[in-house]
Amino acid sequence: MMEVHCAGNYKRDYPDVDDGLEGKAFVDAVVRSAALNGAWTRLSV
Repeated sequence: MMEVHCAGNYKRDYPDVDDGLEGKAFVDAVVRSAALNGAWTRLSV
């Protein structure tokens, strides 16, 4: 999980929507890479 400083000067200790989108983008890149026999693929969020 990423450490993020939010408004109010506190650190959150739970995932949010942005973390979910980054995770989904990672899984998508892994699936595309596997379909291309392990070729490098661009990770885009």
